[in-house]
Amino acid sequence: MGPASYVVTASDLRPVSLSNFISKYADIHSWSAEIDNVDTWALNSNLKLNRSKSVEIVFVRHRGRDLTARLPSTLSGFTRVDSIKVLGVTFRRKFSVSQHVDQLLAACLQSLFAFRTLRQHGLLPADAL
Repeated sequence: MGPASYVVTASDLRPVSLSNFISKYADIHSWSAEIDNVDTWALNSNLKLNRSKSVEIVFVRHRGRDLTARLPSTLSGFTRVDSIKVLGVTFRRKFSVSQHVDQLLAACLQSLFAFRTLRQHGLLPADAL
């Protein structure tokens, strides 16, 4: 499912508790109810929640005190991660996108190296770059 299709499909997904915001932030005490709600919504939308690809990430303030080590992982079967890729953009737990930028730069440098190598071997016109 592509990003545009997901946006249309997920538009009717609502949290169980009014104190939660799905996009998906939630109060740690009501996670299990939210996961059950997502499971039910997915079944009603003819989808399936792939728990093997689902992870937990706790976002913290960039300069704030990091309390994630004291937070228990309440989601059974979910792994807590430090970065997550959402619609092609990699976010770190402090809302940094530096990892995403580094990946983009590495991909660009690889492509540039390939083009230069092809041009040096006469397989690409000199004005191609």
